[in-house]
Amino acid sequence: MKSLALAAAAAIALAAAPTVSAQAFSNPTGYVTETLRAGQFNLIGLTVHQSVEVAGTFDTVSGTTLTSAGAFAGLQAGSTYILEITSGAAEGAVQEITTFNANSITTPDDLSGQLTNSDSYTLRRASTLSDVFGESNEAGLQEGASATVADTILVPDDSGQFDQFFYSNGGFFGTGWRQDGQGATDMSNAVLFQTDAFFVFRRGAEMDLVISGAVKTTDTSFALSGEFSYLSGVYPVGSTLGSSGLEGTLQAGPSATTADAILIFNGTSFDQYYFSNGGFFGTGWRLDGAGSADQSGVEIPSGIIVRRLSSTTSTAGINVPPAWSL
Repeated sequence: MKSLALAAAAAIALAAAPTVSAQAFSNPTGYVTETLRAGQFNLIGLTVHQSVEVAGTFDTVSGTTLTSAGAFAGLQAGSTYILEITSGAAEGAVQEITTFNANSITTPDDLSGQLTNSDSYTLRRASTLSDVFGESNEAGLQEGASATVADTILVPDDSGQFDQFFYSNGGFFGTGWRQDGQGATDMSNAVLFQTDAFFVFRRGAEMDLVISGAVKTTDTSFALSGEFSYLSGVYPVGSTLGSSGLEGTLQAGPSATTADAILIFNGTSFDQYYFSNGGFFGTGWRLDGAGSADQSGVEIPSGIIVRRLSSTTSTAGINVPPAWSL
């Protein structure tokens, strides 16, 4: 597998936060519009998602096996699903599910210590490249015979690198979604995980990317690993630093050098926001370089980077905005 390392993430020229044009309906479903700027790495995340296909409570919990008799009979073989715990001690936890049968699912992490038989859950199919950009690139990204001439979608992997995807319009790799280094293998079903942000490097002119889906209406937990974590904003609009609750899980400190930071692109560079727990800048959300000015009203865009001082694996939680809480 050929991946592109982007270790110095804060130094990359990324696009500004997306223009959001969200409309929620009774489902609630809607769409968002992401502006992809030319010649830039555009950092975006999914803020509308696939609809919930299964919702219920567990019958039994045993290690990584979660049972709910008959509930999973309608799941499609070969698809990836997103499990979300919606009650109890693990509420908000998200797991990627690839192994299942009619009665049970298998989680990659053992959540049994936090789950009981009566805890509730939802399952939705994970979005894929073809869901977001179209089976035949209906989104209109620049196509090409290789990743060096086509617009490139860079998706973070577990090692801190990025898998590169593009739409091939012929040549040696044929026509369709491809991954750099994987030849002519069809990658239309490559998963874009709902809590991860990803980059789109736009080689063509500035364009709008319209993404449709369902609005998530519950709190979300993220897995954090390594110094930099690339996270989706999850919710289309209304999520701010102050409403997010992130200060409850990220390390606070009296300055940006002693606290974890949330990096938000401002059009030319990253602004670093952190939660100050006292000292010269007082208590609350602060912007590095802006003194003690309150930053709690800063809106969280569809894609952010969390820079942590600790490299140990942990979790962070973000609250659902009041507008989407049902």
